[in-house]
Amino acid sequence: MTEPGGPTPVGTVVSAGARSAIVAQVGVQLGSAAATIILADILTKAEFGIVALSQSMLGLGGLIGLRGIMAAIVTHRGDVDRKASTYFWIALVLGSAIALLISLVAGPLVARLGQPGIEWYVRALTLMLPLNLIALVPQALLQRRLQFVRLNAVMLSGAWIYFVAEVVLALLGHGAWAVIWGQVIGAVYTLLLALVLARWLPRHLPRASHVRGDVSLISNMGASSFFTYVGKNVDYWMVSGVLGAAALGVYYIAYVLPSIIRLRLSGVFRQVMLPVIRRVDDASEQARIWATTMRGTLLVALPAMTLLACVTGPVVEIAFGERWADAALPMQLITFAGVADLVIYAVPTLAIARKQLVGRTTALVALRAALVLVGAYLAAARWHSIAAVAVAVVVTSVVVLVIQEFWISRPLGIGWGTLGSGMTRMMAVCASMFVVASLIEPAVAQQPAVLELLVITGAALLVFAAAGALF
Repeated sequence: MTEPGGPTPVGTVVSAGARSAIVAQVGVQLGSAAATIILADILTKAEFGIVALSQSMLGLGGLIGLRGIMAAIVTHRGDVDRKASTYFWIALVLGSAIALLISLVAGPLVARLGQPGIEWYVRALTLMLPLNLIALVPQALLQRRLQFVRLNAVMLSGAWIYFVAEVVLALLGHGAWAVIWGQVIGAVYTLLLALVLARWLPRHLPRASHVRGDVSLISNMGASSFFTYVGKNVDYWMVSGVLGAAALGVYYIAYVLPSIIRLRLSGVFRQVMLPVIRRVDDASEQARIWATTMRGTLLVALPAMTLLACVTGPVVEIAFGERWADAALPMQLITFAGVADLVIYAVPTLAIARKQLVGRTTALVALRAALVLVGAYLAAARWHSIAAVAVAVVVTSVVVLVIQEFWISRPLGIGWGTLGSGMTRMMAVCASMFVVASLIEPAVAQQPAVLELLVITGAALLVFAAAGALF
């Protein structure tokens, strides 16, 4: 298969890809936020807990190494059609096998996590595993060809199909099942659209020779995906097992907005940078491109996440209602963890593109999962508080970020110093925003939530403008 288009300046590719991805990510973010707000008014806390636990268990599919398949296709040099066909059939077989395995063990697993009786929710969600895994192949081909507009059209429209389906089903009274079947419907649509826009179907039988050279990359990324899944979900399990379904529902709401922002920005970065860096041979130029893009990402992420941390109280009350007020403090804490995670999950992109230090990135993800497991369990068992669990997540993210700086980032030539002094100044500006907002918040806490939101936001933005000019 020949790849369309001639050489394009790297800066043009990065800019065009980033614009396309940002538009799609913002569209997904708005849809996700709107759907969550609507569902928060329809579903009970326990139903949110059912959805959160079911979705976290679906992540066991990370054992297959989802990202490894995409990375192997995107970074392959030469004719990729036979490799893509082989991965299509592997995805179908492995996805189906893992779905069957999870279905078989769902009963005892959910019982151990304190929510017996929800195994059928998990089993229904496993239908997504082979669908999502197969869809990665045409999406990887689009990413490899730098056809970001088509790739992001798949992501955006698939997400909105899911959002609309779950809201309609919830309004029809299907409870937690609305979210489950909405995701399955979205997965079917995404697969079909990806195949159509990539103009691709598997035309070859699978051959071991087509994937033999990818074993090391895929095994490392498979392990990394698994440990990432554990790190992202183990705090859910601890809250569910120790504090119960209602507490898990609140914790889920606390996680939703910070993770939307962080995941959308991480998605833009990973989608654009992997195929772009693959096309650059010089290591110093690769590092320069990475640092420039990371700097631009952080200049957006730092003030956005700080502003969210300033207004979590009124945001939760306005968006979800007073009954979700307990989510405000954990949301604020998780927002700070999200900034650290943005950097943590960006560094492996360069390691994967170069196929260097991939083992170290896997080991670091494993360490993060272990720290979250221990910290979340101790916090939930000792203090019986989801805020304490959120503190454990923040501490873990900071510790891992520091270790990564010396063990991986600097050897790759992308240590914090490569981002420039502007990052330190931006952190000082954001700290000023948060301090001022914290001082104002008690004075307006008794006012209507909308007024509180406007006052704190206005003050934070004024500080941002003034401090930005000063620094």
